This record gives sequence, structure tokens and C-alpha cells, in this order.
Amino acid sequence: MYLKGYGRFDMKKYFLILWSVLVLGEIQASVAPRISVLTCSPGHELYSVFGHTALRVQDTIDNKPLDLVFNYGTFQFTDDFYYKFAQGRLDYYLSVAPFYEFQQQYLFDGRGIREQYLQMSDADLIVLEQLLFENSEEANATFRYHFFKDNCSVRVWEIIKKASSQPIQIQRAQPSSTFRQAIQTYLDYMPWGDWGIDLALGAPCDDKMEMENLAFLPDSLENLLAHAQYGQSPLVARSVEMIPVDQELILPRWNFPFVVNLLLLVMIVGSGIYFSKQGKLRTWLETITMLIFGWLGLFLIFLWFFTDHDTTHANWNLLWANPIWFYLMWYAPRRCAGWQRKITWIQLSLTLISFLGFGFLPQSFHIAVLPLLLIQVYTLLKNVKPFWFTQQLNEKV
Repeated sequence: MYLKGYGRFDMKKYFLILWSVLVLGEIQASVAPRISVLTCSPGHELYSVFGHTALRVQDTIDNKPLDLVFNYGTFQFTDDFYYKFAQGRLDYYLSVAPFYEFQQQYLFDGRGIREQYLQMSDADLIVLEQLLFENSEEANATFRYHFFKDNCSVRVWEIIKKASSQPIQIQRAQPSSTFRQAIQTYLDYMPWGDWGIDLALGAPCDDKMEMENLAFLPDSLENLLAHAQYGQSPLVARSVEMIPVDQELILPRWNFPFVVNLLLLVMIVGSGIYFSKQGKLRTWLETITMLIFGWLGLFLIFLWFFTDHDTTHANWNLLWANPIWFYLMWYAPRRCAGWQRKITWIQLSLTLISFLGFGFLPQSFHIAVLPLLLIQVYTLLKNVKPFWFTQQLNEKV
């Protein structure tokens, strides 16, 4: 939903143009610009898989044509980019570039662009243009990115509403999907990205969307605008396909995270059966998976309590992925007694709640979680019912 690209250099490059338009605002008051919303098709990288939205402004200054794209999806890729992203403290900014540069980038990537021309009064179009110029000033351009509430397409929707002197009404059915379901359509093309994002996002992402929440996805914003009324008239005068999609995204044949976790389940159970015949109840593979469950739990806790992300709060994946596994991995099944046994029962109960509540809990779990839950049940039962698996108990710790 965002786009790397035009940096501060471009802002300085076009500063004089923007300043001129602001200064000449009174002179241009009788000549309205032509403003359109650009909706760009999804790309092949995770950061671009949701598509992109920008505003195009076509105007004339001193008899010279001006054709600029205002892009709220620009960020600086610095050394601490991923650290800031993980903390939810990543800043984006509004950049400005000539339309032909913007267009060329999408032609090169094989991505399509659709254009919706806004049908607003001349006065409102002038206000919208001036707001965009004011937002592009260095003091106003930067904002704190939020995946659902403040991104490139939400900013476009909000500034259109701000410039409008007429009430904008949406004439379409209320959305019935959740935020998680809305992004799933795009993440199906990126199985591993889908797996990671689904683990990180908490229960708030399973809230049902309100009408204006649709603006957070470029395609949904396009649909929102198509069904919007500007006073008594449609907000969009006409829509055109400027650039057709040249490189379609291809759905993978397999859900690879599920397949990999299923193979892991088969390997753990298979090796467990083999070594249990020798009296060994826990294999090195089981120990590694327990370690991974513990570290994943710490990561989810970090996202919930130690970042600015609110979309990662109340993450029910902590039922099965949590630091309890660090405690359990130090005790071999044959030595599991007392508190170790009680804590094993607690974790087994949490895992069973996750498994039996799959599809019913307040948060949707990724399908790839199911094999991991079965691994946990198999591993934990060895602690509380060791004689179900071997009669020898000659375990080598």
C-alpha cells in the first residue's frame, strides 16, 4: 500500500513550482484544476502487494501545463528502517513528482493504473489543490504511518473530504468483512508474508469494518469513490484504465507454511516413535520446536506491550506460543513432576483451547497453526502420560 521512491530531493526540485501556485492562488481562483485519483495495481513485493493510491493534479500556470502526482506513500529507507517498522514508529511523507515519472515506474514494473476524475465544484477543486500544496511543504509533509488508519489511501480520502463543501454520502452496502479478511485477498499471493503478518496481527484486526474503513485499501477506496455522492451528483465524473496490468500476480499452488508445518509434524511424530522404542521420549527436533514456540511468544509480547502498534494487541496466538515453553524444555518427560507437571497441564489446556476453538475464538488463526498445535499436543502428552509412548523410560536427557 505504500511506495518507495521520490525522496526529499524531489520536494526541493519542485519547491518553486509549489510556491508559485500557492502565491498565485488568488489569480487562479477562476480556473479550476483537474484532479483525479490514481489506483495502482498490486505489485510482486510484500510492501506493494496491496496496491497504491495517489492524487494527480493537472493545472496551468502562466500558460504552462502542470501535471503532478501527490504521493502519500513515500518513506526513507534508512539503516534503522526495519527497527522503526517493528516498533510502529515509521514516518511517511507526501512527495511530489511529475506524472510521467510516476507513470514510467509502473510501466517498468508491469503494474496497472486506473484513474478516477473528481467531479467537484471549481471552488472545491481549487481548495483541494491548495491543501495538497500546503501538505507537501516540509513542515507538513511527514506523518506517522498506520496500516489501517493512516496510510496512502486513507490520506487521499481524508483530504478529499476536507476540501469538499458538499456532504459526501456513500451509496453502497455496509461492508461485512473484517480487516483481516480484507487483506487476505492480497496476502493469498504471498504465503510466507501472509503467515508472518497473520501471526503478528492481534484480535483488533478481526473487528468488522465500518464504511469509511474501506479507504485503507486502494482497491476498496476506488470502489468507495465510485459509490460516493457529492451533494446530489456522483463524486467521480468518469473512470479510465490508464495502464493495463502487464504482469498479473499468480496464486501459488500450495499454502507453503501449512505444508512445511505439516511435514514438521510428520517428522516429529515419526522420529518420536522411532526413539521411543529406545526409551527416549524427547528428540532434539522437539526441543528445537519448543525453543521456537518460546521465542515466538516473546516476539508477540514485544509487539503487544513494547511497540506503538495497536493492531498487534490482544494476540490470541499467545495461547500456544508463549514463554512457558522455555520452562518446559528444560525438564525431560521422565522428570516431569510437581510444578513441571502442573504447568504442562496448563499449557496443554491452552493448546487444546486453541485447537478446539479454531474458527470460534475472537481472533482468526492461520491454517498453518493447526499442525503446530498437534505437535504441541503430542509433545506435552509425553510429559503427563509417558507410558503411553514407551515402557522403558531409559530416556537420555
